[in-house]
Amino acid sequence: MSGKTALGGRDLPEEQQAALRRAIRLEWVTLAVLAVTVAAVYAVSGQSQAMKAAWIEDSLSFLPPIAFLVAVRVSRIPPSARFPYGHHRAVDIGHLVAGVSLLVMGVFLIVDSGTGLITGERPPLGVVEPAGTSSGPGG
Repeated sequence: MSGKTALGGRDLPEEQQAALRRAIRLEWVTLAVLAVTVAAVYAVSGQSQAMKAAWIEDSLSFLPPIAFLVAVRVSRIPPSARFPYGHHRAVDIGHLVAGVSLLVMGVFLIVDSGTGLITGERPPLGVVEPAGTSSGPGG
């Protein structure tokens, strides 16, 4: 078993082990960048519907990296009587989570836009002050 490590009951060659370690590191970096991005978008969102949708989209983008990291950990569980072939298929859950997060975002956009259309909401328009002169609604 030289150069190979058991991963969920399966041996991985050294090249794939390195790729998996790199993927795990990249997912942690992704989570850190997402945390900063989500905080920044939330801080500047105000009353903007577009920024609210962007914040929710960014928040949902936490799910796939977290699902990948959990699935990799689960896939390392050795085979048992209940799972004689191991848990290596747990990584497929990451694909499911990514698809569901896209579905949730789409449903949110449809419902939010639909309720705004039905209730007749008008988006707030800000006042723009180019060169110190006020121009906007009523200005």
